[in-house]
Amino acid sequence: MITVIRKETAPVDPYCSLKDTHRVHTSTSDEIYTATLNQTDIKKNANKAYFIQLLVPDSGKDISFLFARWGRVGESGQQQTKGPFSKAQGEIEFEKQFKSKTGFHFAARRTAVPKPGKYYWLDIARGGENDDENGVCGDDNDQQGGQNDDGGVYDQDQKAVSSASPSRAPTTSPKKRRLSPQQTPSKLSRPVQELAKLIFNQGLFDATLAEMNYDAKKQPLGSLSKHTIEKGMEKLTLLSDAIKQGTMDNIDALSDAYYSLIPHIFSRKTRPVPIDNMDIVRNELDILSTLSEMKVGFKLMHNLDDSSTNRLDARIEGLKLSTLEPLERSTNEYQKVCELVETTHGRTHSWFNITVGDIFSIEREGESEHFGKQDGDEDGDRRLLFHGSRLANYGGIMSQGLRIAPPAAPANGYAFGRGIYLADVASKSAQYLYHHISNNEGLMLLCEAQLGKIVEMKTPNYDAAEVVKAQGGLSTKGLGRTIPAGWADAGDHIAPHLKGVKVPIGGLRDEDGADTYLQYNEYIVYDESQVRFRYLMRLTIS
Repeated sequence: MITVIRKETAPVDPYCSLKDTHRVHTSTSDEIYTATLNQTDIKKNANKAYFIQLLVPDSGKDISFLFARWGRVGESGQQQTKGPFSKAQGEIEFEKQFKSKTGFHFAARRTAVPKPGKYYWLDIARGGENDDENGVCGDDNDQQGGQNDDGGVYDQDQKAVSSASPSRAPTTSPKKRRLSPQQTPSKLSRPVQELAKLIFNQGLFDATLAEMNYDAKKQPLGSLSKHTIEKGMEKLTLLSDAIKQGTMDNIDALSDAYYSLIPHIFSRKTRPVPIDNMDIVRNELDILSTLSEMKVGFKLMHNLDDSSTNRLDARIEGLKLSTLEPLERSTNEYQKVCELVETTHGRTHSWFNITVGDIFSIEREGESEHFGKQDGDEDGDRRLLFHGSRLANYGGIMSQGLRIAPPAAPANGYAFGRGIYLADVASKSAQYLYHHISNNEGLMLLCEAQLGKIVEMKTPNYDAAEVVKAQGGLSTKGLGRTIPAGWADAGDHIAPHLKGVKVPIGGLRDEDGADTYLQYNEYIVYDESQVRFRYLMRLTIS
């Protein structure tokens, strides 16, 4: 395992021989002399990184060393250390080297336009330097494991989450604070403790990043800036426009720009894949969405200031939930939710089974006050619908709610435009759990959605949001060939507090003569306040 030495606001490169005795230089104007550069060129099968740092001794002596490391993405590569220089001369040498690789001055890096044939500068968020979502990390022990709440030691990979490749570094970023290993007993119920361990799991995060071929060495998850994710989405929008228009001449250059911003690992024998069709665009959109959610969960996992608070308790508290209570398995409420999952399992999904474990009643702080305030809801159509997502996303989802992709994302990357997608068939949503990298475990939400006037569509329409608005509606329903047999009031069927909300009953049936693109219904809303959490289900997929 590579140990990252964290000093000041930037870590010394873990491969540097000076890491134990030196730190990254910060100038009198608070410039941090470190840079991570990236360059992808599909035609040349180039996918390379360049790291450069100006290091000064911990002793405070007026000398500096210029450290550089370079190689293919995902490899340790070669390195060189030059010096000693005075600190002033070291700054000059660093800036000269930076400009030779990027084509622009170090001081202009945040606004400079990348130069053709040169390296991209990666905007890595550091404490106090970038946006307010900067990642932070806890002590080193917390990265690999921690103290269990009953005093024992647990491995954060104890759920047998697939481990990341050894070539990936932990998804950490610099932090000066170190937490005491002393832990007070948890005040949480055992099911909630186990839920916290499932969600806030470093092994899960690393495995998810590895499965996506994302290089967490060059862009640590905790240092990934919101700006970088939005820039990546802008590149995907340009790519989707080029694909739609059939102007393929620029695909390689646009793909190079995207991979240079969002580092991917390709082996030396594997040429970086041109993003030349919408399937790849959608896959990359999923990756960016996952990175955005994981970034929030990562911050919650590591931003623990009060060492007197149990770590699991602090992480759950950070989710800002007003309710997170496990249902008793003997209750009608629990059994009816299980029945809903069982009876809405599509026949085309016979290759897997869903077993329901713990079910939690869940509500986010302030969610009930903001829910259902949309105009145009004369129909009052509210339904209980499913939403599935990667397990690693749930720290972000539970703390911030289900979110709509930003305007920078291409609308044609989503079947019915940018929105929140829900389903009335449990097995349809379960396909989005990516359970194969989380020991066949996953989480799925049962949400209350304010649908209002529904605009029905038989085929995908990337402009659905505009069509719905023009017709005075609040949601899109992508019509499926297999639908719920009926609907009932959830207040009578599941629990009184759900009065007025519809829930599928009676299993599924085929819609006679349906001439539609989808096998199962999809529901899309275009305002985040149209969805509120009701239940969170812990599932096993087999």
